[in-house]
Amino acid sequence: MIDSWPTPPGSRPVHTVHLPGETEVDGRLVERALGSLRTLQGRGRYLFYRQLGTLLLQVFFRDSADAWDRRNGDHRSFRALMRDPRLEVSPTTLFHAAAIEAQCRRMVPSSSLLPSSVERMRNLWIQPDWSFVTWTAGMDGLRADPEGLLAFVIDVLDLGEQTEIFEVLQAPAVGFRRDAADLRAVLRQTWVEQRVVDLFGFTDAAMAPGAPGSSAVRARLATWDAHDALAVSWVSDLGALLASLESTPGSIPSGLREHMPPVRITGRRLRFAGAPLVAQRRADRPLRVDFELNSDIWFPWIFGSAHPESDHVRMFDNRELAAVHTPRLNRFLEGVAESARSRGGTWAIDPDATGRGVAPWVRDAGIDLERLPEHRMPASALRARWP
Repeated sequence: MIDSWPTPPGSRPVHTVHLPGETEVDGRLVERALGSLRTLQGRGRYLFYRQLGTLLLQVFFRDSADAWDRRNGDHRSFRALMRDPRLEVSPTTLFHAAAIEAQCRRMVPSSSLLPSSVERMRNLWIQPDWSFVTWTAGMDGLRADPEGLLAFVIDVLDLGEQTEIFEVLQAPAVGFRRDAADLRAVLRQTWVEQRVVDLFGFTDAAMAPGAPGSSAVRARLATWDAHDALAVSWVSDLGALLASLESTPGSIPSGLREHMPPVRITGRRLRFAGAPLVAQRRADRPLRVDFELNSDIWFPWIFGSAHPESDHVRMFDNRELAAVHTPRLNRFLEGVAESARSRGGTWAIDPDATGRGVAPWVRDAGIDLERLPEHRMPASALRARWP
């Protein structure tokens, strides 16, 4: 019986774990099983117990070896224990270990067992502060059409909400909070009272989530959660989300998990005056609105720049995530492009703000989800050990 194993020194109770078939297992029994690994000897049994220990952690704790280490302290380090060649194993302990492994496999389908997060990290996208791709709506042709400019802004906001790609939560520059007002009404009132068209000047050029005075926007995105399951949720700060999903805290450099929104839209506030009304802005300065992606989470194939085996030649498969949110991004961009062009504006990719690595996947108004890379990372790379 499992509960006949002695409790290792320093062991402490763990919550009861519910498994399929309404089976309950006291987490303390699992820690006793892990404690029995102290009696390991020989490489064959070492490998068997390493697999078993990982299995127990996955099934009962949905946890990683690193997390187990942090919870129990260095004196009971799971990884150090597994590497100790001086340990022995008794036939009784080996029998019970085999029994619990078989029991686990009966109760939990093998397809649902999670690879250790030490060996597998599937969120290989990054969130730096540079642009992967920028599309630009040129508005020079609307310098004398404030109503057309305002209608374009309203179109973008409507499309953003319909596709769940760009929803403004707050814009301190115009005193807006989503829970207290309608942004469209605020912008219309600004035009009527001040003769100002806020052509996405209200987002603020920084758009740094969490920073004082910054605007905040959100989008519904797919990521891999801590249990290696695909999860779709509202996201306003991709950098903070990525940091929370690291397999090992600090394994992704801070420069690759910057605090940025999923989609960054920036422009200017335009004051109109004269008869007829004309935007009071120098004619030699282009009138434009930029639509910028600072993360490769949107792309079907990515370099996995933070991955220990990344070489920026072979690409990781990110199609499962991109298939969830990128079709909505494409519908959003297609609608925005149509709105700009129908009002006399232009729409184009900004080549100076588009990376060469992703350029083959960039379309006039969206991202190509069908194109395949020339060089692919092998699936085995997902099991690489992160620092």
